[in-house]
Amino acid sequence: MALSDFEKRELDRISSRLELDDPKLALLLGGDAFAVPGRRHLRLGLAAILAGLLILVTGQLLQIPLLGIIGFGIMCAAGYWTSRNIRWVRRRPDHRKDHEERNAEQ
Repeated sequence: MALSDFEKRELDRISSRLELDDPKLALLLGGDAFAVPGRRHLRLGLAAILAGLLILVTGQLLQIPLLGIIGFGIMCAAGYWTSRNIRWVRRRPDHRKDHEERNAEQ
């Protein structure tokens, strides 16, 4: 269901107020870690990791140690390449729950 013009204007107004009130939060919420380019990057990285694993296993089956070492190196490099663009967000404990429990006890 598409948003009406009024709803779009209201969302724009809210987002601009958020940027003024708390720029750090707006920056954190503004980017989507799993946007289309991020998903493509993740898929390519996972495919490269699986290719490295396949090369490693093939090297083991054929008893060619150098091929296994190359596969392991590909896996490590692909893992690094994949994880370097992931945004890690620390989650803080939910203090509202503790506050609500204390209020319920009183």
